[in-house]
Amino acid sequence: MDDGKSNGSGLSDLITAAVGGLPAVVSKSVVGAIHRLVAGSIDVPATWLAGYKEQAEDRNYEKRLVRRGLADAALKIAAEDPELVRRTLDRIISESSRKQLNREQVARLALEEAVAEPRQTVPNDVPEIDEDWMARFVGYAENVSNEDAQRLWARVLVKESASPGTFSGAALRTISELDRGKAARFQRVSELSFGNVIPRSLIGTSGPVFSDVRLLIDDGLISGSEGSQFAKPLTTSERRVDEGSLIGRGFFLQVFGPSASSLSFNAVFLSDAGIQLARLLNPVGEREVAERIALEFPHDGIEGIILWELYPNTTKVIPPGVVLRSQGTEAEFRQAINRRASEIIAARQAGR
Repeated sequence: MDDGKSNGSGLSDLITAAVGGLPAVVSKSVVGAIHRLVAGSIDVPATWLAGYKEQAEDRNYEKRLVRRGLADAALKIAAEDPELVRRTLDRIISESSRKQLNREQVARLALEEAVAEPRQTVPNDVPEIDEDWMARFVGYAENVSNEDAQRLWARVLVKESASPGTFSGAALRTISELDRGKAARFQRVSELSFGNVIPRSLIGTSGPVFSDVRLLIDDGLISGSEGSQFAKPLTTSERRVDEGSLIGRGFFLQVFGPSASSLSFNAVFLSDAGIQLARLLNPVGEREVAERIALEFPHDGIEGIILWELYPNTTKVIPPGVVLRSQGTEAEFRQAINRRASEIIAARQAGR
């Protein structure tokens, strides 16, 4: 580095500076995970250590014999071929240094992502990341040198720190197998999605988008190659995610109609791995996709459609919502759904 500091010292300074700009709970979860990433340390329960110590003592004699034998063999090799030993040590040091540099770069980017996270997305309490998950993550992150890929892994760490269990082991493997072409294809196609739904009309039957979708189907990130029919029952709820709605990453599309009705249109869907990968992307253009979906619904039986914006990384809506479609005037539609919501609340309070 130009200032003469080691990477470790620079990272330590960065962590210290960043902690002051983070909410306390994020500081504990994210910085704790970053420390585990950089230092490779994992807290081990005392009870487990006690049991392990007892078992280890029983094996100490055998281990000493094995270590003595290995040491003798190593000394023999070193005496016979010192150049081989030197090359081995050079390789070990080079590989370890490269992996450590990659870990620290992912850590730096994770701190940047954490500082940029909206404050209202922070939960009140956050459990620690699972140790097996963390071991898998470190194995992937330390072998990535491309900055775009490192930033992707940094986002994974930040989001997993805020909500452990967000990314499965299968999702980590999928992310590790992303190359630039596949990532670019997924970025383009995911911008046409609302939640896990991509209207078939936005894909077409030929052209670049259609080709991207076909390749992503082969990659296991999209399902429904023939345009699966999308259908959900219609119900009314009190401004929350419920049946009769579509939930996106930044918006909530609520559809109102008779409870016996159903809505349908042709669509393809993000797979489970695709859904988890999409969580790393900003919902660019999701509002426009929601407006397009509103036009896809059949006109018969639909009383109206409201688009709500969501607080980041939550399912809480931001009033008042935008009416995309309605029978009659917008004011009449809002009065009708408010009246029905009040009836539902009253019925629940009465125990019916």
